[in-house]
Amino acid sequence: MSLHAQLSPESAQRLAARDRSTSISSFVIALMATALIGVILFIIAIGFPEKEFPEMAFVKGTSIDEPSTTTFPRS
Repeated sequence: MSLHAQLSPESAQRLAARDRSTSISSFVIALMATALIGVILFIIAIGFPEKEFPEMAFVKGTSIDEPSTTTFPRS
């Protein structure tokens, strides 16, 4: 539409109604897409069971005293 062309009031009203319906439908589609992604992620999260790790037995070992080493000063 060029700058010098003027819309009739009826055409301007139709254009505004179409813009409004386009905005509402875009918002609804975005909301539904977000909900769908959320449902898919929820199904994926439920689909994988938690891994159960076997209980580990810890054995406390005895320490072995190492023989002490003596250092002699250098002459």
